[in-house]
Amino acid sequence: MTSGEPFVIGIAAPGGLGSLPSLLGGLPVGADLAYVILANPRHLGDDAMVELQAATPMSLGPIEANFALQRGHAYLLPPDQSSANPIDDFFTTLADRWGPRSVGVLLAGGGADGPLGIGRVRERGGLCLVQETGPGAGRFNAGALRS
Repeated sequence: MTSGEPFVIGIAAPGGLGSLPSLLGGLPVGADLAYVILANPRHLGDDAMVELQAATPMSLGPIEANFALQRGHAYLLPPDQSSANPIDDFFTTLADRWGPRSVGVLLAGGGADGPLGIGRVRERGGLCLVQETGPGAGRFNAGALRS
């Protein structure tokens, strides 16, 4: 890891679009940040990419193997279908690769998948944010990423 790499914000959206468009719309653009979104295509629907791109001025596209993340860009990553815990795997990889330059954001809907990986982000010096569930917690406060 070099100091020239961006901070990487990993966002797991296991339950589909949900609050993802409003979150993307509130994220800072042009900062030293790159966003990787783990979202299951079967939970997103046909117009998901169009809706997500409309929510943000950032460039949004699929991520490719051995691809250098660019500042101010957002990337969609489908989950590893062969994994029993793709969200934990996603956050563990994020933490191991970017360490203190990582931020893990776990949106609602993942059930038991996610807590181990998000804990690894914290262990490696990264920041962790978890969406609340329950009455009145249907929307994620994107401002929390800026504080």
